Formats: sequence, C-alpha cells, structure tokens
Amino acid sequence: MRTARPSSTLEALTEVLDRRSSCRGFTREPVDPLTLRRLFEVAQRTPSWCNSQAWQVHLLSGTGLAALSERLVVMPRHVVRLGTAQL
Repeated sequence: MRTARPSSTLEALTEVLDRRSSCRGFTREPVDPLTLRRLFEVAQRTPSWCNSQAWQVHLLSGTGLAALSERLVVMPRHVVRLGTAQL
C-alpha cells in the first residue's frame, strides 16, 4: 500500500523514521551482489559525526564468513572463562 507523497523534507524524514524497523531474524539466503553494491553506495552518502567519515565495511562470504561465525560462537565461551577474548 502506497502512502501519499510527503509535502516537505521534514514530513519525508518523519515518514522514513516512523516506518523504520530493526530486523534480527536473518536467513541463510544470500543477498544479491547488486543490492549490496547499491546499499553501500547509498550508505556512503550518509553524514558522519563531525565529518569524521569513520566508515569501515567488511563484507564476508564463503569460507571467510564461516571462519568469523565460528569465532563469534566460540568467543563467548572464552569471555566467560578468561574474562577477555582475543579475535
């Protein structure tokens, strides 16, 4: 269902923020590389605090993603036992 087009920048921003949600239910379905590229292109245009431009993006798939996932699953066990963890 489409809503009426906002008449001002403030209304457009308010509409985007009102419809915002956080997704924490991920699937194993891969995201299309063109979709990822477009998302990163849009994200590059977002402002940063004090123009610090502190963006760092790490995009993993395949064996790199599997290795990181394994380390993230194992890490909490080390944190509980040792009090610290090293990645």
